[in-house]
Amino acid sequence: MPRKYSYEAPNGAKVAKAHAMALHISAKDAVEVVWNIRGLPVAQAEDVLSKVIYVKTPIRFRRYNTEVGHKPGIGPARFPVNAAQEVLTILLNAKGNAKAKGLDEKRLYVVSAVANRSVHKRPGTARAFAKGPSNRSRRASVEIVLEERVR
Repeated sequence: MPRKYSYEAPNGAKVAKAHAMALHISAKDAVEVVWNIRGLPVAQAEDVLSKVIYVKTPIRFRRYNTEVGHKPGIGPARFPVNAAQEVLTILLNAKGNAKAKGLDEKRLYVVSAVANRSVHKRPGTARAFAKGPSNRSRRASVEIVLEERVR
């Protein structure tokens, strides 16, 4: 059974999709990262994510910004490096899927980028009483859909 995405492409739209489940990143950071790349051309989205990874440009936090320090000219912002690395990996995967479908890489846009808390836990979570909470680690799932536009 194929995976169901949160974005339904209109008939005749040329799209490429990629997703990853149970990533070991903060779901809140992942939500903020995908919020900042949604609607951008793929080249610009890659540039934004690489600048976050190299701690040059912060990601503006819109929803999960309680006690987040302000950056000059941006407002509440942080450098979620781990989340940016994982989202960049998924974006490059979607770009590769688009290339395999024969889509033009220069006309690709990020149409949908969604991050959710994952329900999956790490395998082997049953532990003895004194061994520690190994099943407490939160996970996130990310999906990205690219579309070829004629702009």
